[in-house]
Amino acid sequence: MIEIHNLVKTYDFKKEAINISKLEIKNKKIVGLIGVNGSGKSTLLRLIAGVFKPDAGKVLINHEDVYDNEKIKSQILFISDNPVANTSNSVNSIEEFYATFYKMNRDKFHEELKLFNIPLKGSLSKFSKGMKRRVFVAIALAIQPKILILDEAFDGIDSAGRDILKKELLKIFEKKEMIVIIASHSLRELEDICDQYILVKDGKIASQGTFDMRNEQLHKYVIGFKEQFDSSLLVCPEFINTYGQGKVFTVVTRLNLKTFTETIQKFNPVLIDEQELTFEELFINENEEDQKYE
Repeated sequence: MIEIHNLVKTYDFKKEAINISKLEIKNKKIVGLIGVNGSGKSTLLRLIAGVFKPDAGKVLINHEDVYDNEKIKSQILFISDNPVANTSNSVNSIEEFYATFYKMNRDKFHEELKLFNIPLKGSLSKFSKGMKRRVFVAIALAIQPKILILDEAFDGIDSAGRDILKKELLKIFEKKEMIVIIASHSLRELEDICDQYILVKDGKIASQGTFDMRNEQLHKYVIGFKEQFDSSLLVCPEFINTYGQGKVFTVVTRLNLKTFTETIQKFNPVLIDEQELTFEELFINENEEDQKYE
């Protein structure tokens, strides 16, 4: 289990990159870490991996402080958004490097390379961004650490490669007691694979929960009118986002169906239909709501 207590990380320009009072991630969980650029996601991942030293507070893994703890760090594999590697390195040399520090299933690594269509003797200097990313993902799948941390795991990988990655992660996850933390801008991919999400905003935990909780937090309604309707009339403090034109509009709100119907009934709609929010829509609208009240 990962535990965070009163964690603070401040950079030289005196701005707090991370300020989290408490966070727990239990074993056998795949967690999606989300947030806009600059929200503190990458800093948080590096603190959990023991790469960065906290200015205050602690990151505990199985009740032990992770920083300067080689025993704990040997159980963690952190693949950053830009893995450090000399572009002249071959795939073989990358394999040898990681095999020096981790117990690696080399047959599994070669198997993953084949799935990702990566040549074993290829040179990183000739690889695209997506191909380089696949090499390091294959490393992660071959090592199978107790804690796997992937920063922008899907970045640069095409849809076929993303499907392979998700399937391979789930296969390994089912066999081992591990924690997987994935930070990604690809919210649709996270929704497919993760048990829960953690939303980071301005270095703090803005919200967290399961992906299935989305309909308990926000609701999306499609409303229709018999005649052309003036959208400027659809103004209400509880409406987070309203869009559409002509006779059909979509409203995102925290109001449940009964309350929303009572609120909108004065406009005599001929259609009120509640629809499911995707997690990407939830994330976008949560951020719009934050900006609305700042």
